[in-house]
Amino acid sequence: MNLLIQLNNYLHDFSAALWVATLLCGVLLRRAHSKTQEENGEKGEQGGDRGFSVPMGQKHPGPPTAIASPPSVCPCLFSTFRALSRLFWASLAGVVLFGVVRALAYAKFEWVDALGASQVALLAIKHAIFALAVVAGIIWWRRAQRRMAG
Repeated sequence: MNLLIQLNNYLHDFSAALWVATLLCGVLLRRAHSKTQEENGEKGEQGGDRGFSVPMGQKHPGPPTAIASPPSVCPCLFSTFRALSRLFWASLAGVVLFGVVRALAYAKFEWVDALGASQVALLAIKHAIFALAVVAGIIWWRRAQRRMAG
């Protein structure tokens, strides 16, 4: 059982790192796309660069959930973002699921006697900061997904 708890803790840490890496890749991908749009003189429908939006003057060819790429955008951009989206949500689910087990086993496997109850306050602060980062990341990702859909 001890080994399984330790494995769970590693999986929690790995999921968190994977989530952050996926978010950073998504941000870089969107920036590259925005730069390409600027170089091609394309603007979003609102008159400004909108990341993954359809360029001004073009109508989206499908329903709102369809992902179609404007002519000047590499189609691999959209398939890459779609794959990153699956990884983004799966790794976030891993953080939550493995985190629950880790929290339940914390007192037995990770408690540091020298810190005493002060480690609870430190953990609360750490998780509050991470919760803000996760909420911001989810908001950014959902917006990026909507822009991908047109």
